[in-house]
Amino acid sequence: MNLSATPHNRASEHAIEIYRQVIEAVRADRLVSRAVQRAGDSLFIQQDRIDLSQFDRVWIAGVGKASCAMAQALDGILGDRLSGGLVITKTGHGIEVPKVTVIEAAHPVPDRTSLDAGVRMLSFAESVGERDLVFFLLSGGASALMEAPKDGIELADLQDVTRHYLASGVDIGTLNHIRSRLSDIKGGGLAKAFSHTTVVALVVSDVLGNDLRTIGSGPLVSPGLTGLKLGPTWVSSFQGPFRDKVNQALRTPAMLPGAVGHQIPHYVIGSVSLAMIEAADAARRLGLEPLSFADPLRGEARTMARKICRHAIDRLPPGACMIFGGETTVTIKGQGRGGRCQEMAVAAVDSMRSLPDTCFWAAGTDGTDGPTDAAGGFVDPDSAGRALGNGFRTRVSLRDNDSYAFLRACGGLIQTGPTGSNVNDIVLVVRSESI
Repeated sequence: MNLSATPHNRASEHAIEIYRQVIEAVRADRLVSRAVQRAGDSLFIQQDRIDLSQFDRVWIAGVGKASCAMAQALDGILGDRLSGGLVITKTGHGIEVPKVTVIEAAHPVPDRTSLDAGVRMLSFAESVGERDLVFFLLSGGASALMEAPKDGIELADLQDVTRHYLASGVDIGTLNHIRSRLSDIKGGGLAKAFSHTTVVALVVSDVLGNDLRTIGSGPLVSPGLTGLKLGPTWVSSFQGPFRDKVNQALRTPAMLPGAVGHQIPHYVIGSVSLAMIEAADAARRLGLEPLSFADPLRGEARTMARKICRHAIDRLPPGACMIFGGETTVTIKGQGRGGRCQEMAVAAVDSMRSLPDTCFWAAGTDGTDGPTDAAGGFVDPDSAGRALGNGFRTRVSLRDNDSYAFLRACGGLIQTGPTGSNVNDIVLVVRSESI
């Protein structure tokens, strides 16, 4: 990770350092090394033992933004027992893993590379034997990276549906449930392909509550027919701007993967809860009082940002740091560029004027916020003035969903490149002691 952010006050210096320490702590390779240990032919995952001598060959498979970093760490643990594998990650996030084939695909909207990746993964699943062991490494981003559409569903349909719902403000649970209804690889579809062999899944969760049906659209788990709450736009989707074949698939409940034969064990080795703990520890090391909030980030980004700011104005003392984790959404109405974290930062600008010596920081842990090269954004009491000096007003930028340009104008962009992690977003409100 190459963290790039220019501090404008002491509070933003603290926010940068807290975020840096969080990302280092939740790197996927470190999460795997903490969760998995090996002693000879005994492999321990969160204290559960696997006897490697019972298997002819051991493989790595995986998909997600953090899958390469996970594979690198597991390769080091398995050593000569590893026979090979296949990992799919986002374009630009690929890194070399010995013995493992790494391919890159599109995110957040699938394209032909996503279809090719789906074919490759299904073929890999068919190629492994009954006495083989597959470690499947799953992290956020998998839904777009790997796809196998149902009969009658075309790539253009997948792209239209994805773009429509990404812009509509639905939560990730609803979006991935919709994706599962159009796919033969999601919602337990990949579990069918692996049903003849032994699979163990290691999961870096980017979903609140770590719902396995939602992470990567649940390729190795049944979606179930109950228990998943759908957003209010779900009903309107049946009259959405899609082909009749698509709407028919969306109306049809996702089929349970019949003949899977066994449940694939999933081990969640990293989540936003860990990131929040690490943020609190980092704040203490900087002499700040951490104030962590159990209520997660969710809902519209600008609404959540303003709610957090009201709380900060009322209750945030000097020398303290508010910490939030989760994932908001954005209903896109303008033609600008940005992401949910950047929109939160811009929505906080006006409130920052009432919070001296303060920084509002919002960034994803994967290094990518929306379809931009930024991880997120941060603002302080003088951000509005700096932006105005460059011709940008908060109200106009929010109207146009143009948070990236606004933050660039006020020096508030956060850029990291690929982080090797993906555990939701982190929001910090840091108020330093007056000097």
